[in-house]
Amino acid sequence: MEDEIKERNRKRAEIWALKSFRDRSGILLEEESLEKLEAKSSKHIRFTVSDTAQAARILERSFHENQFTIQDDHNMRLHNLDISVGKIVTAFVENGLEVSQAATSEESLEDYFKRVTGGEGIA
Repeated sequence: MEDEIKERNRKRAEIWALKSFRDRSGILLEEESLEKLEAKSSKHIRFTVSDTAQAARILERSFHENQFTIQDDHNMRLHNLDISVGKIVTAFVENGLEVSQAATSEESLEDYFKRVTGGEGIA
């Protein structure tokens, strides 16, 4: 029970700090909902491919997967880590995509806060 309370309080502190997202001079850098912040900072598989629209169709058709975000024409994140990266890359290549990067990434909310603000963290 005590661990749950500590974790809840830690998350509240992170949420409060993240909602502020101001640099050292007080300029607001970013303001997002917690859901969007967690999506930006959570575990995911990062892909760099020749065509993210085609990659999305392959994920939906071959893996029945829709837990991904397309960042631009060549970069996307898959938020479901239960699917083998190798199987996904194979499916991409078999369907004519070039895959230049496939990597599992994990960034905590605090890491994201540090990266965006250029700061030392919240504690």
